[in-house]
Amino acid sequence: SQWEVDPLHDAFITKLAERGTTIIYCLVFWDEEIEPVSEPGYSRFESPDEITRYLNYADFIVTHFSGQIAYYEIFNESFYEPSTDFHQQSITLDAYENIVDLVVPVIRTADPNAKVIAGPAPAVYGQDCYDYELGILSSDLTMPVVDGVSWHPGPYPLELGGAVDHLYRVPETIQEMQNTAEAHGFTGDYIPEEIQWPTPYNPSPSEPWNVYSETVSAKYFGRGILDHRGLGMPALLAGTASEGNLPKMDVIRNLANLLAGAEPAPLSLQVQSTLTEVISYTFAYTGGDGYLMALWQDGFASNEIEPGTPLTLTVSGFTTTLQLLADSNLSVTGYDVLHNFRQPLDAYVDGDSLVIPNLRVRDYPLVLRLAQIKRVFLPIVLRNQH
Repeated sequence: SQWEVDPLHDAFITKLAERGTTIIYCLVFWDEEIEPVSEPGYSRFESPDEITRYLNYADFIVTHFSGQIAYYEIFNESFYEPSTDFHQQSITLDAYENIVDLVVPVIRTADPNAKVIAGPAPAVYGQDCYDYELGILSSDLTMPVVDGVSWHPGPYPLELGGAVDHLYRVPETIQEMQNTAEAHGFTGDYIPEEIQWPTPYNPSPSEPWNVYSETVSAKYFGRGILDHRGLGMPALLAGTASEGNLPKMDVIRNLANLLAGAEPAPLSLQVQSTLTEVISYTFAYTGGDGYLMALWQDGFASNEIEPGTPLTLTVSGFTTTLQLLADSNLSVTGYDVLHNFRQPLDAYVDGDSLVIPNLRVRDYPLVLRLAQIKRVFLPIVLRNQH
């Protein structure tokens, strides 16, 4: 073969697969035969020879890793503008639709269990990038044959201006993308990727203007993870998230532990507070191991740690859990995912509702876990002294 896989990369992927890690492999093929291109307006995959080289590469990779890779993503941050200089990600929407149509059968033949992802465009806070993303999702040829669609939210919330001419909003932007994809035959998985808030310690090379303090970044990571997990999606983080023991890593680790085994589940919450914008998500643990709730104050996050605003949370129609509470078998625990501490919380029954008073809500997630107390009874053995 004209290609080979680095043995270290090969061993690394094998270890991940053996440990049950879900792997997404971006089928990005750097085609040396089209370099250099001196004039703007060139698009990938307009010539049969270039298409053939990509299909051969895809066949090689998927065959080599057959049984180990869960998803193959067709390129990463493809985009096209006629006036810009050529780069290897320059692909018109028509060319992208065509290459997906051709490569999907190649992937399914080489590994019938592998899934295929279409997208993503670059960060969708650019209107042109968002329009390109919607163009992929509007393809009647692509949407019925792929198993997933992906996008890069970019940091949010942002103010309009400069490079930002489209706001990524949760859930509004996601709902528009879902509606578009499903209107064109899509029935698969939604996969937000490269969720990130870069800091001066590890900025994004392509966006040096877009940096956040360590504290603000950590707060947004917590919100971003819950925003997407709360809508039933994975929350895939960018490389700028992995930075040792900085605050964001505490938030990521704590949420990874709390969300393990939890899936979105509807609970009826009422908030009593002077705050007008409180975001909340609710989850249930598989196996009946309790519930999880996350709350925070919406808006731009502060670099300061504020004292928070008082809030009383009422959970309605919770008959089974209320009985556990009445029997002293239910614990309510609060988690500060930024500062690594937890504490038991007061809660009481009021009619058919569970009331949790005196909460302090800030601009980063407060996580509450409702769980049945598990008691272990040990036998007492009395030894005969004679």
